[in-house]
Amino acid sequence: MKSVRICFFILLLIIAGCNTFMKPMQIDDPAFNKNALYGKKVLLIPLIHLDYEDNSSATQLFDKPSDPNEIKSNIQNDIYSACMSVPWDLLYWVDISAADLAALVTLTKEKSYWRVTGIDIEKLKMAPQGFDFILVPAAMTISKEASDSPSMQSSDSPARGMSAQFDYAILDGQSGRSLAYGRTEGLVARGGAFDNAIGRDPVKLAARDAIRQFIELMKKD
Repeated sequence: MKSVRICFFILLLIIAGCNTFMKPMQIDDPAFNKNALYGKKVLLIPLIHLDYEDNSSATQLFDKPSDPNEIKSNIQNDIYSACMSVPWDLLYWVDISAADLAALVTLTKEKSYWRVTGIDIEKLKMAPQGFDFILVPAAMTISKEASDSPSMQSSDSPARGMSAQFDYAILDGQSGRSLAYGRTEGLVARGGAFDNAIGRDPVKLAARDAIRQFIELMKKD
């Protein structure tokens, strides 16, 4: 019975430590509605940019040294898996090289957002064809949550929680023009020694929560 109570307490800590925030989708083309994607072919390209708060390195920012390429790959896989639950005919351009990906999309930082401001239509000819729309995972920004809320602080560590902000864009498949863009955000508290004891990775949890928020947004009418 004691072990059951301990497991239940751990579960409560995990649930209580998670908070999520979502910023609304911005519509560039008034004629566009996200429901227009349903039943259509949507080209999903890999994550363009992995960003860190204040130019921190992965070693400085995370609880333990992490390989940015591995983190980016994990986030890409999570985005792909999550998008499979949305009623689109998903085409994933998985074999694009890093150099071609960097040249394909132009990103511009506007205030706190990473916005897609251009896409190379010629390079898109290398992608799987027949798509109606393009979903661009523009950036995932990882940072320490600066909130003073007690829910974002752990009992055994002074470290703040982690924040993951997912910037995305939806483009027209023919012209490449922007139809909509936005950001979703996942927050998760860190538990210091508690995280290490149970193998809990707050960075991955925050990123997955930001992606989950995006999927829920796309499913809403």
